[in-house]
Amino acid sequence: MLAFAKFKNRGWLTTDELAMEKEVRQFIEEEKHAHDIHCDVEISAMSDEQLRELLEGARRRMKARPKKKEKLLASMRRQILTRR
Repeated sequence: MLAFAKFKNRGWLTTDELAMEKEVRQFIEEEKHAHDIHCDVEISAMSDEQLRELLEGARRRMKARPKKKEKLLASMRRQILTRR
């Protein structure tokens, strides 16, 4: 995926993001779809500012995902405890 490679080549990714490459790529793809970006040609034409916005959007998605998981787990725990 071109977006990930551009982020990596520019040194914009953290060591954690580099270590979780597969997951980061997934969030970048989600962000691309949210912005109606469908191909690498569109990524190639983007300015650095637009690329940074794309990366920041993907980072927001990564941060939001664990919160959703924690809320779901807390809800499931409450349900289990109330059944006892």
